[in-house]
Amino acid sequence: MNRFVLSGLIILLFLAATKVKPQDGTRKTAEINILNAESMEAPYQGMASDAIRLIGNVRLRHEDVLMECDSAHRYSNSNIVHAFGNVHINQGDTVHLSGDYITYYGNRRYAEVRQNVRLTDKETTLTTEYLDFDLQNDFGYYPAGAVVINGDNRLESIKGYYYTKQKLFYFQDSVIVTNPDYVIESDTLKYNTVTEVAYFLGPTYIRGDEINIYCENGWYNTQTDIAQFNENARVTNNNQVLSADSLYYDNRKGTGEAFINIEVVDTTENIVIKGDYAWFVREPEQLFVTDKALFIQMSGSDTLYLHADTLRSWIQIGGPDPVIPDSATRDTLSAADAATSAAADTLLAVDTGEIAPQPADTISLQATTPPADTLLAVDTGEIAPQPADTISLQALPPPSDTVTVPPPL
Repeated sequence: MNRFVLSGLIILLFLAATKVKPQDGTRKTAEINILNAESMEAPYQGMASDAIRLIGNVRLRHEDVLMECDSAHRYSNSNIVHAFGNVHINQGDTVHLSGDYITYYGNRRYAEVRQNVRLTDKETTLTTEYLDFDLQNDFGYYPAGAVVINGDNRLESIKGYYYTKQKLFYFQDSVIVTNPDYVIESDTLKYNTVTEVAYFLGPTYIRGDEINIYCENGWYNTQTDIAQFNENARVTNNNQVLSADSLYYDNRKGTGEAFINIEVVDTTENIVIKGDYAWFVREPEQLFVTDKALFIQMSGSDTLYLHADTLRSWIQIGGPDPVIPDSATRDTLSAADAATSAAADTLLAVDTGEIAPQPADTISLQATTPPADTLLAVDTGEIAPQPADTISLQALPPPSDTVTVPPPL
């Protein structure tokens, strides 16, 4: 007899264990609790029998998520809430999400927010009409346009992701960054709201009052005004064009460096200068070119070619002679040039969708690539390998049989 009792207990324990993990793969979470409502009513005809209608000053809590709204329908069996009117979600007192209508899936900690959507994360505000937000994995996605305000920067795009833990936006399609000093237009751009660094992952134009820049890969620190431009990099002003494999520029100091396949074209003087390393100053205008330096001047049907180890050019209006890097500095710069070329190989390959390791974010020539906040692969829509504490693609998006969301990029 005791043997039969023991066998029955083992079977019951086994059945209980199999129920811990739901069969549909959903995460087992706590029930959505009702904190307040002015009235609670039974479901009207057509609603599920487990529904409760909450009306007036509704407040709900689900784990660390607090929800407030004018009215709501709570479904106890599926752990889902439909919230209506002045809906506000607060997670951990950091992320605030509001809209006219929200469907919240408790078992997945997933919110679909519609109409007059506003997401606020400290100093960053996102507005759109359509946002899906995964509160379990701390990221949101919009497929139909949004505007982001961060400090003096206004960013907008058709599609985008926001990773709240990393403070990282990934913008795609018709990306525009507007700042009092410039406008950036890009195909694909990543932006860190803490460091305020923009990363260019496709054809990008930067337009200012006196200068225009084009590149297909690179980064720009909007706080320090320091930038690196790679892949078909080109800087244009009124009468000069500077192109190179890689350009490094400090706008506040008015100094910069160019590396490999450099070409300076002066359309006013009909001059072309080529080389593999250049150092330049904006004011007073100075240019230093070395490594396979070539000077070309065209005058009518005649052309002058001048080969040299080093070419120097400057416009001097009073004051001392320009400071040109000495031989020791040149050795350092040559080494940095090699480091830059190697670093360029580790940048995001947009055409392959691969992400390679990148050094830390330091503003020096030896580490001209910015930090590697892991990026979405442009052509595949996948997220490249990330550290264990970062977002995983497995959570994007939830299965379509439970939550209706747009497909990933």
